[in-house]
Amino acid sequence: MTEPSFPSLEQRFDPLSCFHKTQHLAVSQTLARLSAADPRAPACVRLALGEVYDMLRYCERLTRAIGYHVVSWTEAQCPERAVRIALHCDEQLWSIAGLGEAHGAVVSMNAGMRGQALVSLQQGVRAYAAHALKAMAHTESEALAVLWAAHGDRELARLEKAILGEFDSTELKYAMQWLIPAIHIGERVRIVSLLDEHDDDRLTGAFVAMSKDLLCRDDYEQLLEALAPARTGAMAGMMHKVAARTRQVS
Repeated sequence: MTEPSFPSLEQRFDPLSCFHKTQHLAVSQTLARLSAADPRAPACVRLALGEVYDMLRYCERLTRAIGYHVVSWTEAQCPERAVRIALHCDEQLWSIAGLGEAHGAVVSMNAGMRGQALVSLQQGVRAYAAHALKAMAHTESEALAVLWAAHGDRELARLEKAILGEFDSTELKYAMQWLIPAIHIGERVRIVSLLDEHDDDRLTGAFVAMSKDLLCRDDYEQLLEALAPARTGAMAGMMHKVAARTRQVS
């Protein structure tokens, strides 16, 4: 079977972009915070360990979602690539499971005995960060050529929505903290539209509220202005209240 080649320089929708961007930021920032945790400060260590747990939970859910949905969307057109994508996902899940065990061992230790175990956990997260970046690149190179050759952008938006649907509200709120500052205004508006389709106003409200905390004033107000034409009722009222508080503080 002849494998599909990438289309020309035409800009196409990438259904994996936001998820991989979030994963990259979550892993790298969690590693930085874990590395900065002072073993002599139990509260600091507990906070860092909690962040490692949240990161591993998100990465596991994302990897399983990609392993299911992306493989399903590619195996009919190119089963060889689908198998390779599945293998990349399995390797990541194996790494995540190992880190989960190391994390659990540190949590169960007496605070005074955590020094070397924390170093080992840091090394494990650092190795996973490198492996995850490589796996993300491989998955994109294997999947996008097939997806772009077989599906239009509207169909690929359905794939993104299907992956998003695998996350619960707690995991989505976790992802927002990394994603919101890392995407442009058009992507923020698009993400709000996706969250609306979850039929959970709390998620949309959380996105807007977190944007207020994470973005500069100009970027936040630009988001409100971009959303205003499509927002009505209680959500619009909430947005105006948040905007008013922002202006008062400023």
